[in-house]
Amino acid sequence: MSFDRNHLPDPVSYYTDAAGLALQGRGKWRTTRCDFHDGSDSMRINTETGAFVCMAGCGAKGGDV
Repeated sequence: MSFDRNHLPDPVSYYTDAAGLALQGRGKWRTTRCDFHDGSDSMRINTETGAFVCMAGCGAKGGDV
């Protein structure tokens, strides 16, 4: 059995419903608060892939939600 990206949840639904984040902005990359350092709206989330990265320098990043 191989990895099938089609079985991943929709990134926007996952981050807003399951994670309880409020995504701001338009386009492919949205902004929200970074839960990793309890900080400001510094987390950027890719609405197509689910990838995320904190722009404040806390080092949080990942993908494939």
